[in-house]
Amino acid sequence: MTKRAVIQIAIVLMVVLTAARGRAASPEATGAPERDGGIDASAYDYRSPIYNHCIREFYDPNMYNWFSFENTCSEALSVTFIPYDPGFGASAVDYLGPGRSTSTGDSRDEIQRKRGYELYVCPAGFLPVDGNDRYVTRVNTMFRCKR
Repeated sequence: MTKRAVIQIAIVLMVVLTAARGRAASPEATGAPERDGGIDASAYDYRSPIYNHCIREFYDPNMYNWFSFENTCSEALSVTFIPYDPGFGASAVDYLGPGRSTSTGDSRDEIQRKRGYELYVCPAGFLPVDGNDRYVTRVNTMFRCKR
């Protein structure tokens, strides 16, 4: 076999392998939906925001009467709470186990100044995101939970 033939075979082999590698990594081959040349948001793990009913809000007499949340469901949750008054920042509890409660550290007067909280409750390990797939940082009625 001549040197030229070996080079031609090597080039053909490189082309075939490159094409095969590109096909294996393509969204069609992996089953991931394609959007604008990339992976579509549907390839991420999302949950419906159906967990707000799991949170009981109360003033805890065992914790200085501060405003508190209790998880009344059997699944661990994450809770993002945003004051209705935009002059205050959002806060979050990353893990609230079943039957557990946590305090915001806010008194009745502070809750009145903030005009209360809008809750964004997701399963533990998920974050509430808005329609643009960004973490919820202000009162927004539309959200979903994203891992």
